[in-house]
Amino acid sequence: KVYSTRWGDYTPTQLSTIVLRKLKAETEKATRASIDAAVVTIPANFSNEAREATLAAAKAAGLPVQHIINEPTAAALYYAFSAGADLAGIYAVFDLGGGTFDVTIISANGNTIEVLASEGVNRLGGDDFDNKLFDLVRSKYTKASGGELESEGFGRLEAEELKKDLSLKQSDRRRVNGTAGRQDIQITREEFEDAISTQLAQIELLCETAIQEANVAASDIREVIFAGGSTRMPAVRQIVKRVFGKEPITFGNPDEVVALGAAVYA
Repeated sequence: KVYSTRWGDYTPTQLSTIVLRKLKAETEKATRASIDAAVVTIPANFSNEAREATLAAAKAAGLPVQHIINEPTAAALYYAFSAGADLAGIYAVFDLGGGTFDVTIISANGNTIEVLASEGVNRLGGDDFDNKLFDLVRSKYTKASGGELESEGFGRLEAEELKKDLSLKQSDRRRVNGTAGRQDIQITREEFEDAISTQLAQIELLCETAIQEANVAASDIREVIFAGGSTRMPAVRQIVKRVFGKEPITFGNPDEVVALGAAVYA
């Protein structure tokens, strides 16, 4: 696939290279030192083609790649590091970020981690939830005013902020602008969760499938480790409690868990 921009046409690998090159430059500027080695993380269910493309982007950016590990492995390593104890037994790593979701069942013995099963989807995450919330606000505005919501009156960034607020409280209100003027729109958490019910059901199904494929019982899984910013949503925690029969483990900043695990591995 090729993406056309005003600066030219780019493949996903080329775009990744640009981002990684910028990160490398900023890191070396901040630390006043060169990067001697790099650990690259990838989703456990990445295809060989995606794995090779990720490595190619890292190397093209000038990163001296020493190791490549699965993201669930990285998350589990950081959990063990934070807890100050080795992992022993079966764990689930539940990773829901901005664009992707995967759940991985692992068997761990210290730093030796084996992936028993992994299920996921490449297009399911916070961006999808934001879009659904945007559509909900737009629909409510049209129903209340008869007009059309304007992007500068309420856009995707505002939808993301509203999503975060609804993770903390049961309802919230936004004053939005459109062709029929300004309107106060109230959204409840229940309305939002109903709007994303299809995505939530898919997540739940994938969790159940991963447990079955790993040939374990939910009760065999010692902990469910959270990674990814979208795990902050209460509906996601409810899915984990329903499927795995236990509260998930949240530690540190879920947005950084995988990266910090890669650092531990390094």
